[in-house]
Amino acid sequence: MRGQPFKELAIIAVLFIALLLPMLKLTGQTRRAATLEPEEEQDIAILRDSWVSFRFAHLPERCELTVNGVKMWTVIQPGEVQFDRAIPLPIEFNRVDIHVVATWPEGTPETVCELTIEPDGLDTKSLSFWSEVLLDEIYSFNWDDS
Repeated sequence: MRGQPFKELAIIAVLFIALLLPMLKLTGQTRRAATLEPEEEQDIAILRDSWVSFRFAHLPERCELTVNGVKMWTVIQPGEVQFDRAIPLPIEFNRVDIHVVATWPEGTPETVCELTIEPDGLDTKSLSFWSEVLLDEIYSFNWDDS
């Protein structure tokens, strides 16, 4: 008795398609779930109104605050060693990185600067840092409970 290869091939193809259809349904749902994840990540960054204050031991010539490449606040020749302002800060994953650039006149001794931020709904955080003539650093504020 001779086999019929086309008939056998057709039976195998039908069985393969019968198994493939449920798998496509399962993987199709996973693909849709994966497309939702980036939208959820975008919702994690929260713009919070925050009270930001600088306090210096010596009067700076200029002070600049930048977050995520965006200049949020620039003060040129302030009249006092302490100044503050309300700024909306993008706090992502309970963290914000703030780039601070400050300059002092020539001859100013090593001096301290204190940066304090008070975001709505979160604890107040402060950092102090020392510098001479030029300060150009990124400071991280973190509100994780762990």
